[in-house]
Amino acid sequence: MEKGYEFYDPSGLYSYGVGGTYSFDTSPGSTTLVQGGSTPFVYEPTRLTRADGGAFDFISGDFADWQNTNNNFQYEFVFDFADGSSISQVIMLDEEVGSQTLTFNYSNLSAVYWGNYVGTDPYELQWDNIRVNATPIPAALPLFVFAIGGLGFIASHRKQHGAA
Repeated sequence: MEKGYEFYDPSGLYSYGVGGTYSFDTSPGSTTLVQGGSTPFVYEPTRLTRADGGAFDFISGDFADWQNTNNNFQYEFVFDFADGSSISQVIMLDEEVGSQTLTFNYSNLSAVYWGNYVGTDPYELQWDNIRVNATPIPAALPLFVFAIGGLGFIASHRKQHGAA
């Protein structure tokens, strides 16, 4: 994952590390993270945000149940958009041992939350290879801000010195 993003989980996050007993991660230099609690999602979701508070795109990630067994647990993903709206998706992982790549392709997000689907057994989720992109500022935005500022300056100047 790119630098400049933060994971937060109120119950803590921990790492299986490369090649750990339960880890699906075999990539040198990479670490699989796991949710730290055992309370259903409604209490302890993991949150992903940009460190600077800016918007971002959530492309995909590799996910597996916490012990990387062949169980198909349900997890809920909630996507908060920069405009204040949100949507959620419930995902059931396949029954294969190893990670499953989930592709979302949501843009202009302020945060993504994930954890156990409410009402299911509280099995934590491990993840790695989260793919995100910063949402770029539209190229015309700085020009628009400059133009509005210029119009404000002209209006203020005319008011102070009278219209010619």
